[in-house]
Amino acid sequence: MPIGTYILRKYESKQSDLPASQLLVAGDLTVDTTRGGLYSTYILTKGSAAAITLGAPIAGKPEIGGQDGIQIKFVAGSAQAHVVSVAAGFNGGGAGTVTATFAGALGDSFVAEAYNGNWYVIFNNNVTLGA
Repeated sequence: MPIGTYILRKYESKQSDLPASQLLVAGDLTVDTTRGGLYSTYILTKGSAAAITLGAPIAGKPEIGGQDGIQIKFVAGSAQAHVVSVAAGFNGGGAGTVTATFAGALGDSFVAEAYNGNWYVIFNNNVTLGA
């Protein structure tokens, strides 16, 4: 198995099994981007659809306190229609793209990158953007 590969086992895996940059999310969550401490990967394991609220990233380069270029990944670790929402809309799309809804299969995922105060979806696997 390649270095850095982790296998999650249903009902057995726990946060301490993961690297520090990953977070198991067993419930609803608000990701406050202004406090720092963002994880690079959020693994959604709630037994029903999780409601995740993602704060807007701080515009600007990291060297001046911004978050441009930071990437975050959301992965379905349970087969549920999880929903990640962001107030300004993904891709700067406004009200028509405020939610990212998972189709309900294990492994559904998307990656978003911060740029100029918005989250831009740069990879999408079985997740629909909508209102």
